[in-house]
Amino acid sequence: VFRGFPKIEGWNKIAAGFLGCNVGVFILWHTFGASNSRNEKLMTTLFMQTDRSLADGHFWSLFLPSFSHVGLSHITGNMLLFLYLGRKIHDLLGPAKFIGLYLCGAAAGTIATEISYRFGAAGVGGTSNSYARYVHILNGERPEAMKSLGASDAVMGMVGFFYLCFPRSSVHVFPKLGLMDRWLERYEKRLGKLAQGARHLIFIRGGRLR
Repeated sequence: VFRGFPKIEGWNKIAAGFLGCNVGVFILWHTFGASNSRNEKLMTTLFMQTDRSLADGHFWSLFLPSFSHVGLSHITGNMLLFLYLGRKIHDLLGPAKFIGLYLCGAAAGTIATEISYRFGAAGVGGTSNSYARYVHILNGERPEAMKSLGASDAVMGMVGFFYLCFPRSSVHVFPKLGLMDRWLERYEKRLGKLAQGARHLIFIRGGRLR
């Protein structure tokens, strides 16, 4: 039956799997999770890290929140960077180690968020002095509550690995911003601080990963 379809192998299979999982969970949030409070609570338990997740023994929260996203711009940004860098890293490591890298990045991000919440300035004590306190109160939650999700931790793990392997290489995620960056680099001495500031902005926006 499926003989006429192209066979998906290597990176294409990995990319399709990760992309499908992220998009699938995103759709679940906006369909199943949005249908009633019971379903929303289930989605939160499975696909969101909270201040109670690890304390309650929900160890899947080390990984599953990294397949979950809030909005369209959130998932689009993460998946674009995942697809752009993913092929290069996959070709270097192979499928098994690439999946391991992604999951290690996800777990490391979850643990870092937990440590930051428990002991950092943005944590239990810091929340009481931030705007997050009022957002939580308006949503009927505890003022010191913490919620976190997104593939940013796993994707930033990939970025960090790429930088360690290729510290001198430049990756132009968005070609137009990359071209502008090279032009500013050429005239940086002439334009002075203006060019330096513009190049810094392009770096932050993802035009160039150094």
